[in-house]
Amino acid sequence: MKNLIMLLLLLGSLNAYSQASMDSVRKELLIAKQMADPKSKSYKPDRAFAIYNKLSDQGNPEAMNGLGILFSKGIGTSENIPEAINLFKKSAKLGYAKSYYNMGLLYKDGAGVQQDFVKSFNYFRAGSKLNDKTCIYSEGYMRYKGLGCNQDYVEAAKLFKKGVTLGSEGSIYMLGLCYRNGYGIAVNLDSARQLLSLAAKMGDQRAVQELASGNPENLNIQSVPDLQPRTSLTGKPTDLKKGFKKVSHYLPLNDISGEYSGFSIKYDWSGKHIIGQSSLKLSLNYKEKTLTGQWVENEDTQVDLTGIVTDSAVVFSNAEYHQTDHYHKTNPLLVTFKNSRLQLIKSKDTVYLTGNMSLCSPQSKEPEKPEFIMLIRTGAKLDSVLNKNDEDAKVDSIHFIAYPNPFSGPLKLRYILKKTVNVSIIVSDLLNANIVYRSKPILLKEGEYTDVIEFNGHPGNYVVTLQYGGKIKSAIVFKQ
Repeated sequence: MKNLIMLLLLLGSLNAYSQASMDSVRKELLIAKQMADPKSKSYKPDRAFAIYNKLSDQGNPEAMNGLGILFSKGIGTSENIPEAINLFKKSAKLGYAKSYYNMGLLYKDGAGVQQDFVKSFNYFRAGSKLNDKTCIYSEGYMRYKGLGCNQDYVEAAKLFKKGVTLGSEGSIYMLGLCYRNGYGIAVNLDSARQLLSLAAKMGDQRAVQELASGNPENLNIQSVPDLQPRTSLTGKPTDLKKGFKKVSHYLPLNDISGEYSGFSIKYDWSGKHIIGQSSLKLSLNYKEKTLTGQWVENEDTQVDLTGIVTDSAVVFSNAEYHQTDHYHKTNPLLVTFKNSRLQLIKSKDTVYLTGNMSLCSPQSKEPEKPEFIMLIRTGAKLDSVLNKNDEDAKVDSIHFIAYPNPFSGPLKLRYILKKTVNVSIIVSDLLNANIVYRSKPILLKEGEYTDVIEFNGHPGNYVVTLQYGGKIKSAIVFKQ
């Protein structure tokens, strides 16, 4: 019995010593964290480095993570990214989840390493599995935008919900956006307002701006600008029956130079919801193998461009300009073209530039939302046709809308005719120019009409063209 009592006393003293030792380590870690913060009054980077280094040698994973941060930022020591990654990996192997976040952040931003969204996503996901709220938010953020993984609003919303239960400010804001826009979850404006208000109270300025916005980003826009000029070049409805023809390599280079006009359709991260549109004008000059030009968006943004011409595309180099969108109304976002490619397409005597813009934000070091560009080259021939028929076009102009957009079932067309004309409808795959639906011409009287059409086709962008009395109206729709 005496020996048993002595053993219990010994164990008690060891536990007390162990607890005191742990408390001492926690205190040192807290001191080191304060001394490593440039905003702190206790900022002493050399001392912070010494504490982290000592505890790291003792095998403490949190200290390894802290030391890795100092090496990654050059605080209290020289910047050493390979050593930072080595420390983060050691810490993560010991189960410290925030090290996964710090590694993911390095690869997401390309800070001292080659930017790699796939690696970044995988590190965030590993930390998310350990229930770290910062990694949960970051994995959701990557899924929301489709960075390093398949874009998936549903999975993103699930992760943000989990982050909210752990008190993640970022998750609270992002889940508010999901409820507000119907991204991955049913629209619930009350829940959106509550979450955004909470994020705003926590100091998230993004939430403050969103609450001040009159409308959400996803307005469910039902129509887009006309794809084609108001009148066909010959006045015949058969001009576009064969769709667009991709430019062959023998396209004369003098077909490229000229003035273009058209529009940009802006999508959300999924590429399925149209969230905005801009008018575009582009002047191009091709001379001595050099392409120069000027890009004018919404009449008020002008960008000087340079680029090259391949056998089937115009490739712009990294021009920069400030773009306004739902989240950057007062402070436009700086974006670069980053090797955007537009396909050259020729139909009869008309040259088109069309394709997907690849814009990138130097600030976030991330790609921006997808945009679809459609431009038609204007010129003396086209201008003369438009001017000649200007008065007639005013009389015969019609309201034309294709909805819902995007769609998965039947597509509805609504239009109003100002006089009796022959009408036919053509639907074609935008980029491949394959006709997937064609109606027989029918004589219709003045009035309002709604047609319902169905066709089999893969998900993607389609051009719906209404041909009426030798003229056309077109719209772009997205099939889910």
